[in-house]
Amino acid sequence: ARFDEKGIANTTEKSESITKLRSEVFSLFKGLTNSEGRLLLIGCNEQQKSIRAYGEKITEFYQYASRNNDEINSDELGKWRKSLLSERELLYTSLNKAYRQARI
Repeated sequence: ARFDEKGIANTTEKSESITKLRSEVFSLFKGLTNSEGRLLLIGCNEQQKSIRAYGEKITEFYQYASRNNDEINSDELGKWRKSLLSERELLYTSLNKAYRQARI
């Protein structure tokens, strides 16, 4: 998005790097799914919902950040970054709560 805004063409290397990163994000969903199942198995329903919400937020971003989106811009990406960080903080706060209760 920044390259487009500056009128700089993407290099093949940059394009391949983005493709690789998008593939990695997609692969990480297996881990989220496994984590959801484990949380449900140990009775952490609230935390499972938090991880599901985080995954859904990442999915929304993944769709927005598609190369087919001609409207993508760096300001909007900054908003997405803040939103993802906020959702991640909620997830970890919820997981911390479960962890503290398990230690008691």
